[in-house]
Amino acid sequence: MARLGGFPENRSLNIDALFEVTASSSGSETVQTSLPPGPERDAILNELVGALSEQATDSTAMIEELRGLMVGRDITQLINAVVVPAMTVRSTGTQSVADGNTTSTWAAKVEYLVGVALSMTNTGDAGTPTDVMHRVTQLISDIFEAEQLRLIAQTIEKADSDTERELLLQQMQLEYQTDRMPGYAVHLERVDSEVFGRHRDYYMNALGFDPADVIRCTRLHTRSIGEMYLAGINAMAEALNAGGINRDGEQVMRHAFDAITLWKPADVAASTGIDAEQITAMLDFFSTEYGCQPAFRAPSDLNRVRTHPCIRLGNLTYLVPDPWALSAGIHRRLAAETTRKNYDPKKYFKHRQDAHERLVTSALRTVFGQANVYSTQHYNLAAGTHGEIDSLVCTEWPLVVEAKAIALTEPGRRGAPSRVDTKIKTILSKALDQTDRALSYILDQRGRTFAPTENGRAVELLPDVAGGTAIIVTFERIDPFASGGLTVAGRVNRPTWVVSLTDLLMTTDILTDPSAFHHYARRRAEMHSARARTLAEADTLGAYLLSRLSILDSADENTSILIGHSCEALNEFYTRQEAGWAAEKPETGVSGDVTAALTMACRQPGWVTAVDAVMTSDPSVWKKWKNFRRKHRRGGVFPLNGHVCLVTSTAGESSFERSDDSLLINIPRPS
Repeated sequence: MARLGGFPENRSLNIDALFEVTASSSGSETVQTSLPPGPERDAILNELVGALSEQATDSTAMIEELRGLMVGRDITQLINAVVVPAMTVRSTGTQSVADGNTTSTWAAKVEYLVGVALSMTNTGDAGTPTDVMHRVTQLISDIFEAEQLRLIAQTIEKADSDTERELLLQQMQLEYQTDRMPGYAVHLERVDSEVFGRHRDYYMNALGFDPADVIRCTRLHTRSIGEMYLAGINAMAEALNAGGINRDGEQVMRHAFDAITLWKPADVAASTGIDAEQITAMLDFFSTEYGCQPAFRAPSDLNRVRTHPCIRLGNLTYLVPDPWALSAGIHRRLAAETTRKNYDPKKYFKHRQDAHERLVTSALRTVFGQANVYSTQHYNLAAGTHGEIDSLVCTEWPLVVEAKAIALTEPGRRGAPSRVDTKIKTILSKALDQTDRALSYILDQRGRTFAPTENGRAVELLPDVAGGTAIIVTFERIDPFASGGLTVAGRVNRPTWVVSLTDLLMTTDILTDPSAFHHYARRRAEMHSARARTLAEADTLGAYLLSRLSILDSADENTSILIGHSCEALNEFYTRQEAGWAAEKPETGVSGDVTAALTMACRQPGWVTAVDAVMTSDPSVWKKWKNFRRKHRRGGVFPLNGHVCLVTSTAGESSFERSDDSLLINIPRPS
């Protein structure tokens, strides 16, 4: 896939020297283990600190040059000259469309460009030549790099005994500057439909539009523009092949290019089926005007574009440089809105908390089935203390899940220490206490009974258990919390996985059977004790699909592990799906007949042992198993390891049993 434009990537700082890099045989997984303490690492670190000091230059001159290039120009045209080529893809749908590793910061860079444009007062009507457009994109990339190097250098200078906290704050600041992806669109729409769908009339009365329509509108209109663009390309290609010129095709192309960023409510209504008045209300809600932030300069400054990503141009036309910024900002806006006529933010928070808990439970039920997943369960410990947990997955190794929909405010997103400390306590520390209490009841006190209400009748839900894992699900995506928040929170007494709601939906979307999801949840929860971090949940899931996070097995207390960009297959799948092209969902590669047999046995003794044997088997095993099953139609035993065997059976249904010291997964012979 090729884009018509974009932002150049600068990689002058080589931190990879501090890590030993390992890539999978497919080349799409990157995991890194830090060098152990010693002279080699100290020398590299000193060299890195020196490079940081040298390269973390003042960006003031570059910012003023960028502003100078805007003087006297038609700012709308300049923004489009940068944005439209960056967003336009040349693709037939047959080649790879996964370019997230090179474009992940582009949304933030577009936001910064528009922020600078909103600070200008001395604009004009001059056009934007190609050389100016290229210089603007280069300057923005250079400014971003300088700001990132400055943040890293400051963190090193301020580092004290609490280095983990300083690292978390740095990650928060870097993420605030560069990351604008709250999740894949399909999962965002599912979340917003659940939060707002039951309260449509309330929001229509308060806002004039249904917030659930924001992501739906963006998806439908963006796809419509893509189809229009492709139709124009095809019409022009056919005309050229026939030796002529297709004026209608040219007109379609021009209209498609305008429609990428210039939104007119009537056109958007036609492509989405949403009433034009509601589209107007939606765009007005997100709109601002040129000249509204004259003091804005650096990427670290407060940028109104973060919450108002549209510019009202007049004549019922709105400049929408990044349509996906609308859905990324809807919850941030509603959380920050003050009480006014017809709108009470307390109601919004209640709607989102309730929807959050429902979505967590329903996502888990899609994997484990309704009979094995219970929402809001109450219990009493031996000391008489009462406990409650948001969701309970009842297997031989239960998953105890706590859902937190608490909002992270703008200062917290920007890495303000006091705000981050507060949210670590209210989101992670509180959830850790709740999950630890529940697992203590289950594992230490052999608690098996739960009630749906505090004073309700308790019933036995759990079988004999082999262990337990905690999952903390945040409503908002906060990658630094998911990666390093547990270390800062402390008191992690049980294996715990911190994940955002959209990332949980992604995981249940990809790992659809209990064996795969349960194994991933346990491996993911092991990352804290293995001193392993991840850039994003999609990278961890991508690495799991390729190698089952095998790097964790070699964890050493003197080193740390970083799971880098490994989500190429996931990006490919969801990008193609969003474009309406044929898409192949990434899979674990495990034989479906085996996981189907294990699905029915998730409460039986030995299930976790069997799951581990199945999920960690070499990929080559499943081709051998397929051949074995075909050749042994009358019965046969296929060992996975010294304790777990696959058995071809003449019985009509799958089963799971223990025979002496062996666990047997019985699978019917192929029909």
